[in-house]
Amino acid sequence: MTLCSIHSVAFGGDGVGKIGTQVCFVPFTLPGEVAEIEISEQKRHFAKGKLKKLIQVNPERVNPPCPYFFQCGGCQLQHAAYPLQLELKKRFLEDSLTRIAKIQYPIPPIKPSTLAFEYRRHISLKIQQINQTFSLGFTTKKGAHLPIQSCLLFHKGPDPLLIFLQKLVATLDPTLTLSNSSLKIVKTSEDRYIIFCHFLTELPDKEMQKLKDALTNHPAFDGWIIQTPKKIFTFGETTASFTHRGITCTFSPLGFVQNHPEQTGYLYDWVLEKNQNSQKILDLYCGIGASSLLFARDGKIVTGVELNPASIKLAIQNGQQNQIKNVQFLCADVEEALPSLLASFTPDSILVNPPKVGLAPAVLKILGDSKSNITYVSCNPPTLARDLAYLSKQGFILKDLQAFDMFPQTTHLETAVYLVHSNTN
Repeated sequence: MTLCSIHSVAFGGDGVGKIGTQVCFVPFTLPGEVAEIEISEQKRHFAKGKLKKLIQVNPERVNPPCPYFFQCGGCQLQHAAYPLQLELKKRFLEDSLTRIAKIQYPIPPIKPSTLAFEYRRHISLKIQQINQTFSLGFTTKKGAHLPIQSCLLFHKGPDPLLIFLQKLVATLDPTLTLSNSSLKIVKTSEDRYIIFCHFLTELPDKEMQKLKDALTNHPAFDGWIIQTPKKIFTFGETTASFTHRGITCTFSPLGFVQNHPEQTGYLYDWVLEKNQNSQKILDLYCGIGASSLLFARDGKIVTGVELNPASIKLAIQNGQQNQIKNVQFLCADVEEALPSLLASFTPDSILVNPPKVGLAPAVLKILGDSKSNITYVSCNPPTLARDLAYLSKQGFILKDLQAFDMFPQTTHLETAVYLVHSNTN
């Protein structure tokens, strides 16, 4: 056994300490703690350790309430009190900006979440086979399948709905090739849901009917979607909606929607405020069109671009149901559509909300050559910092920043930045 003094937490959740002069990463440890560890992996420049005993404990350590916390990996910070979680996330963002982007910027306090648990709008589970029986679960950091009967980020305590779905999936024919199929649960209200089952193989009629009967007769489901490679079946209400600033947006399990309703509203408000003086806005990766419609409602001329056909269909529908006409939506790949849009639409402001991997190099280059104001919304500080490093070299200046804790108990962080070009500053 070896003693390791922990001085910080890395993005991803592992405590960072030193053994002599060598850096050591130790999961489930916090700054200021002294841990007795067992070296589990030895590399040339660092080591990884397994926590055996805490000799000195951070006073902000708490007992993780989730029974799966030490196995799951979906949450990384349940052992830290919420104020400490916010401080750690602020440090993650500061470290990414200074180390990767070479940008020194005073990070304002992170906008906290009112709910530390039960905040997620939806969760996705994998279907895997264990001992000839299918089960629902999460994939751990080590790639293992972890069957669950609750997720505290979605529902308080043991979840009757999850327990029901586990039993239902366990009745499926074990000879079917269903592993790596998925099931998504979307919360439409406090105790109402939509289910989206995505199977990677066709189901025999008997198995399909079994699912249809069980889901149709369950009182908590507003509706469900069952998709196979060749067919799609629906029942009941398969969309839900939310309203912000008088704009009602319909969303579906088939497209992307932000997972934290409360924090999403604060994020939209910040983005709207930063772009209040812009008249023509290009909204890239616009999803179901919520931000586009909020801009357009304020009288701006907006073009939204989204590759997902289901999302763009809903965006168009949302524009119609809100009777907003000064907006258009394009179903297109951003990389392919952006050059012509910058030439024909000539926006004075661009909003980008890319996936976790950040902006594609070609998109980043095109944006870097433009002089439009850029609002960048990111769920991943390292890729945000990488893209900011490039944009700053092209003359863009970071004018404002705000982070929102959209994912309590995890190291994930939603950050919005506002950039202007030095030639127009």
